[in-house]
Formats: sequence, structure tokens, C-alpha cells
Amino acid sequence: MKKQIILLFIISLIFTGCISTSDTETPQKTSGKTEEQNVKIIVIHFHGHYQCISCKNVGEYALKTIQTYFKEEYEKKIIEFRDIDGQDPNNYDIVKKYGVNHNSIYLNVITDGQENIFEVEEVWSFWNNEEGYMKFFKELLEKYLKRG
Repeated sequence: MKKQIILLFIISLIFTGCISTSDTETPQKTSGKTEEQNVKIIVIHFHGHYQCISCKNVGEYALKTIQTYFKEEYEKKIIEFRDIDGQDPNNYDIVKKYGVNHNSIYLNVITDGQENIFEVEEVWSFWNNEEGYMKFFKELLEKYLKRG
């Protein structure tokens, strides 16, 4: 329990900052099957209690992209959007599962029950360019839905 409190404290300190640079993991490649797979995508916007404009934008643009271009998938919960305050102690387990240590957008692409979790660092290049963000994010989601 003491370790969890210390870890939560450290995560809280990190989340009070805005953006950190960290090594990124390359998303695992999907199998390349052309037949339909059982795919679900969970998009998570992790942030702290207080957000700067860039942090707010990357979350808002992600949700807007989903609601604009993937309305059917969103309604059927094939694509889910979650807004998670990483400083909230109630979110400790999900922060730990995703390995989050800063404000970020993560995807969890679940194919036939197998999770593929990764951070989408490229969104920060578009924090002040809604059109560019939505184009990039739409193409990314289409890739994993095998729509594009």
C-alpha cells in the first residue's frame, strides 16, 4: 500500500507538468489479415487535474475526430473515448496498466481479444492545428479498423 501511495504521488508530480519527452515504443504490427477481424479501439486521453491549452486540445481533437468520422463505430462502442485524470487515485490501476507518466493520448487496439497498447506521440505536432490533427488521427484509426 505504501508503494502505491508513493507511486501515485510521483505520477501526480509528473502530471502537473505539461509535456515530457520519452522514448516511444513502436506499435506492434497487426497480422496483415485481409479478412475481417474482431477489432475494438480504446482511445484514452490521460491528463492531470490542470491542463494547458495544448493538453486540452489533443483530447478534444481526438474526441471530435471520432464523433465526426467514426460516428457509427462510436455508437456501437467499436471505438471508445476515455478522458482519464491520471492524478485521481481512483485511476491508479489504469495509469499503471498503460505505463503513463505524462499527458498523452494512448490507443489500445484490441484484435480478437489481444490488446496492443501504445502512445500516439505524433498528436503533439498538431496540438494547435485541428484540421491536421483530425486528418492524421482519422488515418490512424482507419488503419487499425482496416477501413482505409
